[in-house]
Amino acid sequence: MSFPYNPMTEEQCEKERQYPMLEPGIYNFTVSKAESKRSKSGNPMIELTLKVFDNNGKEFNVFDYLIAMPSMNWKIRHFCDSVGLTKEYESGKFDEYLAVGRSGKVDIVFQKGKAKDGGGFYKDKNAVEDYVMTDQGAQKYNAAPVDDFKDDSIPF
Repeated sequence: MSFPYNPMTEEQCEKERQYPMLEPGIYNFTVSKAESKRSKSGNPMIELTLKVFDNNGKEFNVFDYLIAMPSMNWKIRHFCDSVGLTKEYESGKFDEYLAVGRSGKVDIVFQKGKAKDGGGFYKDKNAVEDYVMTDQGAQKYNAAPVDDFKDDSIPF
C-alpha cells in the first residue's frame, strides 16, 4: 500500500530532522518531571524536564540537571528561588517531588552538538543558562536578577 508525502530536497529533509529550538532568551517554564539520579561522577542530582513556553505559547521540552556539588550549588539556589522553594533550599535537603508542577522563569541558550564517546554527534539543543531569581531572592543572596524579560505572561 502506498502513502502520500511531499518530496523534499536533502537540505529540506535535514532542516525538518532537527529539533525545533527556542531563540536564546528568558522564558516561562513549568517542571513536568523531576527524577533523582547520580551524575557520571557519582554526585546526587535531579534531572529536570522543563516545559518551556515561547512567546506564542508553544511548548518546548528542555532538560536540565541540578547536581549536588559545590561548583553547581548556585544553580540549585537559583532554581529554588525561581520556583518558590527558598526555604527548602536553605534546609540543605531538596526532594525531586517538590519540583514537579512548579513554575518560574529560565534563561535559555543555544548549545552546539558535541561528539559522543564511541563516535557520532549529539544534536544541537537548547540548554538552561540559569534560572531567573525573584527580586527578593536576588537581594537576599546578593545577586543580580535578570530583568530583561521578553514576555512577562505565562501562557496557561
